[in-house]
Amino acid sequence: MELLMQLLREYSAASAEDRPALLEDINAMTAGMDEGALTEYIALLMQIQSLLDSGMTEAEVQALRCTCSLITPALVVYQNHD
Repeated sequence: MELLMQLLREYSAASAEDRPALLEDINAMTAGMDEGALTEYIALLMQIQSLLDSGMTEAEVQALRCTCSLITPALVVYQNHD
């Protein structure tokens, strides 16, 4: 999952010329993944980013883990995104 997040970050920063090759890499990586689970995970990462963008701290977002068991691994991926 970490490699996928790296490719998504690269895609975001890539020029229009570089995006098709990155899309091929992303497609190859996700071909065998469960589409529903992958979609849910990416949506969760987007929610985490939205919470952080709204001013919540990482500690406050981590405190939400009691309501959603997936938020901790997603936050770990987010924290390691640099």
